Amino acid sequence: MPFVLSSFPCLLPDALAQIWEVSGMRYIRVFHDGTLLSGMEWVGLDEFIQKLRGLVPNQLFEQCMGG
Repeated sequence: MPFVLSSFPCLLPDALAQIWEVSGMRYIRVFHDGTLLSGMEWVGLDEFIQKLRGLVPNQLFEQCMGG
């Protein structure tokens, strides 16, 4: 049974992520508007996290706080 992340009313109203564990490895599937996103069908969770980190600018907190 997957662990389901959903319900981001202010940010991603139609996004859903499923995290699966199979043989000790974790994978993620990402949906938008009920459709499985191309390239996000069965991605290693660690790989997905690294992709997300690559999208976050350096010193994001400081930039947002005007520092």
